Amino acid sequence: MLLYSFKNFTATNSVRDIPKSLTECLQELCTDYEHLQTEEITQLESSHIRPIVFYYLPSFTSSDIQLYNDYRQQSSSLYIILILPKDKKNELKSQNEIKYEDYLLDTQLSTDWIERVLTFYEKRKECKQKLSKYVDLYHNLFASSTIPMMVTCAYTNQIVMVNQATKDTILADEDWLKQRKITELCHPDDMERMESNMALRTGERTVVRWCLPNTQILHVEFSAYNIIVDDYPASLVIFTNITQLIESRERERTSLFQFETIFDKTQEAILVFDDEGQIIDANRSAVKLFRAYNNQLIGSKIQPLMTYGLKKSLSQIWQTFRDNNQAKGITKIRDFENNQLIASYQLHRKLIGGYHLATLLDITDNYQKNQETLCLNEIHRLLGQSQTFNEPFEMVLKRVCELAGYQTALLWVVDGADKYLKNVSYGTHNFKETLSLAPSIRLEHSADDWEVQVFRHGQAMRGKQMREIIHGKTIDCNSFVLPLKSKHKVVGILSLCTQDATLINKRHTSFCKSVADILGLKIVKLNALKDWDNVFNYSNNYICTIGRDGCFIKVNPRFCKELGYLKEDFYAKPFLQVVHPEDLGAARFDLDLMFDKNASATFTNRCVAKDGSIRWIEWSSTYEPNSELAYLIGKDITQEQSAKRQYLLEAENSGRILSSITDGYFIVNDQWRIQYANKAAEQLFDIDSQAQMGMYLWEVFNIHPYHPFFMQHVVAQDENREYSFIDYEEHSKKWLSVSCNPLNDGMAVSYRDITTLKEQENKIEVMKSNLELLINNTDNYIWSIDTEKRLVTFNSIFARRISDKLDEEPQVGSLALNEKWSPEEIKLWDSLYQRALAGESFFEVVSSFNPLKGEIEISEINLYPIYRDNEIVGVSCFSKDITENTKYVRAIEEQNKKLREIAWMQSHGVRAPLARILGAVDLLMHDTQGALPSTELLSWVDVSARELDVVIHDIVKKASPLSAEPKGFPNNLMVS
Repeated sequence: MLLYSFKNFTATNSVRDIPKSLTECLQELCTDYEHLQTEEITQLESSHIRPIVFYYLPSFTSSDIQLYNDYRQQSSSLYIILILPKDKKNELKSQNEIKYEDYLLDTQLSTDWIERVLTFYEKRKECKQKLSKYVDLYHNLFASSTIPMMVTCAYTNQIVMVNQATKDTILADEDWLKQRKITELCHPDDMERMESNMALRTGERTVVRWCLPNTQILHVEFSAYNIIVDDYPASLVIFTNITQLIESRERERTSLFQFETIFDKTQEAILVFDDEGQIIDANRSAVKLFRAYNNQLIGSKIQPLMTYGLKKSLSQIWQTFRDNNQAKGITKIRDFENNQLIASYQLHRKLIGGYHLATLLDITDNYQKNQETLCLNEIHRLLGQSQTFNEPFEMVLKRVCELAGYQTALLWVVDGADKYLKNVSYGTHNFKETLSLAPSIRLEHSADDWEVQVFRHGQAMRGKQMREIIHGKTIDCNSFVLPLKSKHKVVGILSLCTQDATLINKRHTSFCKSVADILGLKIVKLNALKDWDNVFNYSNNYICTIGRDGCFIKVNPRFCKELGYLKEDFYAKPFLQVVHPEDLGAARFDLDLMFDKNASATFTNRCVAKDGSIRWIEWSSTYEPNSELAYLIGKDITQEQSAKRQYLLEAENSGRILSSITDGYFIVNDQWRIQYANKAAEQLFDIDSQAQMGMYLWEVFNIHPYHPFFMQHVVAQDENREYSFIDYEEHSKKWLSVSCNPLNDGMAVSYRDITTLKEQENKIEVMKSNLELLINNTDNYIWSIDTEKRLVTFNSIFARRISDKLDEEPQVGSLALNEKWSPEEIKLWDSLYQRALAGESFFEVVSSFNPLKGEIEISEINLYPIYRDNEIVGVSCFSKDITENTKYVRAIEEQNKKLREIAWMQSHGVRAPLARILGAVDLLMHDTQGALPSTELLSWVDVSARELDVVIHDIVKKASPLSAEPKGFPNNLMVS
């Protein structure tokens, strides 16, 4: 039974009876066909039945395609035949997202076309049955193949199947792979090439990079092929892991690039040559080394350039090269300018394309320096044990001639009086003729000799020189004459001569100068040995030499005399036998240290004389490893030791005194390490003196050595003088008064806590500041003096008054009685000060001329004694200007006086004439009869009236306003 159905099928304008015609056509073609509804077909559970679905797709819009794909995914067993409009046929080929089995156009819905589609369906069914066995074989081959393979969807590139070889190659889980498209594995830079290959699927090989888990990068070469899997189009991807091949090629390219870089830029000369020794290529360094053009080197033979080896012949070098495929060593080479150089070489057989490689490095300078070093070491060895100018000097001069290229070397030594150059070595004569050499040269008269000129000027000379040979003849020589110096003093001359100038190697100039320095030092040592004998025999110190075994070899007379032994008693006797038993351990340690460390040492021990007396001796020792001799010079310090013991006793007493001092006291060495701290220092800084011993002083204050507080201590050390200062110490939060006193080998530092005093001083400063504000914020004059009548303090208005009066500023400490004052002023103020200093407190009113106001000023002066501990130490003075008040009081008094006079005049002067006038008037009024003389009465009235008028005028005059100006004051007083 064949099932069929229609999906999304509606009639079109061109074919309106599509469902009916299709149904009839199917029924005519095969009676076994059965029509089902779409919903029923998708719900079939049998896997052996594959229904045919005629799906009408009118357009390729995204919504229609999405609906189609959703329907297809409901059942993978459907055999879908698309029904398309005629104009959509070409567009169908470009739709990769649509999966279908066959298609018909809406114009092909005829019996013939449907029959053709069904026939194709039947044939595919038969072919599938025939190929089923091949499918099983394919699956087995796919799974068991050692070639990595993957199957992907032809449309989406989704990975569907992977074989075991793929999992082994990629090292990823199968589930992880099936969740991805194959293109998602590709590196972004290679994505375009991979997508192109996967779209074509023509089997073309393409190399891409895959990005795998754990940041692994895999280089693969893959090919894609079209296949059918379960009736669906798919892609078979076969790939090969070529990561190692790619990396190998990359290493080869990197190596080739590095070789080319090294070849062009290295300082070593590189020659590429064939089996015959012909040079094929050369780098820049080779051109520079051989002083040739590149075309000169290429084509030439390498053998002539390498003249001979220093330790092997050229034939031996090439034989080693052929036998071992490589060779290396040092050889002499000759450049194209015929110069001879020393070079290190390495030969490598068939290193580049069948050709051989030679690398050469110019080591001429280093080789010669090495030879010079070896020669200088040999010279040191030869001269080390030499005590006279004998054979070792001849050997030294011979080695200098061999290395520097000279034929003869002469050594001249200056005598002690600087009058002669003495020839102490007749050199190595390689001349054909024998030089005629004088045993000595007189420096005063031989100014033409090069040796004399070098001695006088202290500068080396080089050039051609005429040398005398036997029978009075002369020859032309190339000479190099060098001064032998010791501390800028010429002690000898080294003359180097040769007739063959080509033998001279000017590179060894510095070597010759080094030899001259060594010979100069040796000459000084030989001369010193002569002086040493005199010192040894006549010195007042104990001098002896002992061997490596600690036994005496030589002792001077002073040693024997003081200890009471004969010289013979010391020979082969151990040094420790004369040492006091209590000092044996220390003496043995000092000797072992001197011998083992090859160093100078200073130590002190007691030696026992033959009569049993004790001598304290301070030894200075020096050990010479070459001669294995130790030189000891001793000084008798017996008296000093006695004095030292006395000093220690006194120091112990001093320690008790220091412990009782209330100031913190430290003794430090010259490196500021604490050697002693008293108990007051422990309490002051809360430290343990024993724990602090050896620590740096600045560590007590928890500061660094460059802290400003500590740098003030250093002033005493730098200037080697006592230095004191006051500063706030932050660690202890205290004000300290510090005193630093230099000692012979350190410093004594004392600290006094003045925090309380500093607080009091601050309070005093505040009070003083307040007092200054108080005394300067008034118009009164305030000042004070001491018992010597010198100014102690004063306010600003007082200073201005004195400055205006004397044309000079008053100073604290200056005399209060200035010599510019008048004698009267000095006398007045001296008496006032004397009264106050005698203990009297009083005030006085004085007047003086004020130049600021230009008038007489009246002042009230108050003087009070200043007491300290019930003793008068000065006088405080206050002056207040009372000029206006005085003027006012005097004006009132003057007015009162006039009022009193007016009252008297009213009571006496007015009343008498007024009484006469009133009496005369009364008589005239009562004289009705004319009995009284009227003329006389009127005369009295007139006289009385005139008297009254005079009195009234006087009263009016006295009652007029008074002048405010004072009548005058003496200008002979001073007020401060």
